[in-house]
Amino acid sequence: MNSTLNVKQWAIATVAVFVVMSAIQYLIHGALLSDWYAEHSHYWRSPEDMMSRMHWMYVGYALFAGLFCYIFSLGYEGKPGIGEGFRYGALIGALIGFPKMFMDHAVFYYQGKVIVAWGVGMFVTCILLGILAGMIYKGGKQAAS
Repeated sequence: MNSTLNVKQWAIATVAVFVVMSAIQYLIHGALLSDWYAEHSHYWRSPEDMMSRMHWMYVGYALFAGLFCYIFSLGYEGKPGIGEGFRYGALIGALIGFPKMFMDHAVFYYQGKVIVAWGVGMFVTCILLGILAGMIYKGGKQAAS
């Protein structure tokens, strides 16, 4: 385990994860699940209200990206990037996505397929983001900057 942070690598990984996560979330929620969301618009804020608060979504993505990459850097072992990133992403994705499916099922009236899509979507998203972080860290030493 690493006790020092390469700030440059962390910053590059954070920006990359932020951009890719934003794109993936748009694909999942803006494209794949958009028909279901339209059919159940009574569950959501109005489109205008959501757009006026969208900056908070990006604040959340930025916090997620920074913490995701920071935690990755703590456990980075210097192994081949893609494999280490896949392992990390799968663990984080399972930690976030799968328990949340059960919690959402207990709280929301949403159809089970939507809740499963959210959980699996987060799992796959985290794997892809882990691979991305691993590719950025590949070959770079974790050293204080």
